[in-house]
Amino acid sequence: MTLRALVVDDSSLQRAILCSLLRSLNGVEVAGSVASGREALGFLDSRDVDLVLLDVVMPGLDGIETLKAIRASPSKAEVVMVSGVSPVVDATAVRARRHGAFEFLQKPTAEGGAAGRDSLRDGLVDVARRLGWREPTAGAPPDGPCVLVIAGSPEEPDALRRLLPRLPTTLPMPVLVVLPAPATLTASLAVDLNTQCRVPVREACDGEPAAPGVVYLAPGGHHLQVDGSPRSLTLRLDAGAPVEGVRPSADVTLRSLADSLDGASAHAIVLGGRGRDGVEGVRELKTGRCSCWTQAVESCVSAERSRALEAAGLSDAALDLDELGACLVQLCESAAAA
Repeated sequence: MTLRALVVDDSSLQRAILCSLLRSLNGVEVAGSVASGREALGFLDSRDVDLVLLDVVMPGLDGIETLKAIRASPSKAEVVMVSGVSPVVDATAVRARRHGAFEFLQKPTAEGGAAGRDSLRDGLVDVARRLGWREPTAGAPPDGPCVLVIAGSPEEPDALRRLLPRLPTTLPMPVLVVLPAPATLTASLAVDLNTQCRVPVREACDGEPAAPGVVYLAPGGHHLQVDGSPRSLTLRLDAGAPVEGVRPSADVTLRSLADSLDGASAHAIVLGGRGRDGVEGVRELKTGRCSCWTQAVESCVSAERSRALEAAGLSDAALDLDELGACLVQLCESAAAA
């Protein structure tokens, strides 16, 4: 049984964390992610979901008032309240259950680290099972993303240097980085990043297996593609025509990945920049169990691409670089535990 979930939280960072945890459960689909109770009610008016993760404290219509409105609506979605306070000591938990909440879970805190996220994931697994979800059988696509794609931009020169050093030594997946730049720049950047990061960083080679724990940078002047199966991806280089005016193109990488997933999940991070490269690739990727975080418009040097992804409804969370780094760590930890 596939469960469709809606995440409601005014914090873009918390939305990204909750969406990532949900997507780590094979058979759970994130149908939407919104920032307010009003948006949640509008979403539920037009779409069916099985589960709503609802923040307690939000500006405007708070969690309890939103819960009451959902229960008074035709929606049959079960509502799980999420709070930064333990339900054991939070009187709001009693009110929430009185108004029809299915469960009350505690958000992870910075102090709790990976243990707090694991505890929330365990709570989500329990909720999903009670709603009819079953863990995948042997041979099913792996939980968690099998690959991460980061679409860089010449207009955001420091972004990769701030994000990639956050990757842990236990990185459980290959990372493909696409930066439209000349070959001389990508070669020197790979060497530079390799000295800064805790995992190997190198330019991709044609025919090379995509190994977990390695960051592969698309060489300047070549599109980077993948083929094979989710558990055995092979890197391919192509010196074909530019796409969206650039080579390498994020669209080319993302589309080739979408063709190779076979039910597995992947994740994309798209940084700011000019143009629309990556927009159509993300659209194809998201026809499956995939998600996308974008660099928040207000944090971009050039925000044209971020705006295009948000306008198309393809961004699951718009985050600044510090938030993206924190979510990147959480994504890796969740995938390693899956």
